[in-house]
Amino acid sequence: MDTKIRVMKCKYGSYYYNYDCECEKINKKRERTLEAVEMEFIQRMQQQQQQQQQQQQQLHQQQNNNNNDDDVDDDDDDDDDDDDDDDDDDDDDVMMMMIN
Repeated sequence: MDTKIRVMKCKYGSYYYNYDCECEKINKKRERTLEAVEMEFIQRMQQQQQQQQQQQQQLHQQQNNNNNDDDVDDDDDDDDDDDDDDDDDDDDDVMMMMIN
C-alpha cells in the first residue's frame, strides 16, 4: 500500500495536501462575496439613476403643466388687458380730440 501524499504550495503562499487547499476555498468564497457586493452596488446605482430620472420627469411634467396653466391664464389676462387698453385708447383718442 503505497499512497502518495502530495504537498503543494498554493499561489497564496500556504501549503496543502492532496489538492485540498483551504486558501482556494476561502478565496473563492471571497470572490463570490465580492461579486455579490459588486452586483448589489451596481443594482443600487441603477435604482438611484432610475429614481432620479423619474423625479426629473415628474419635475418637467409639473413645470410644463404649470407653464401651460400660466400661459393659458396669461393669455386670458392679456386678452382682458388688451380689451381694457383698447377701451382706454379709445377714450384717450376722444379726450385728445376734445382738447384739440
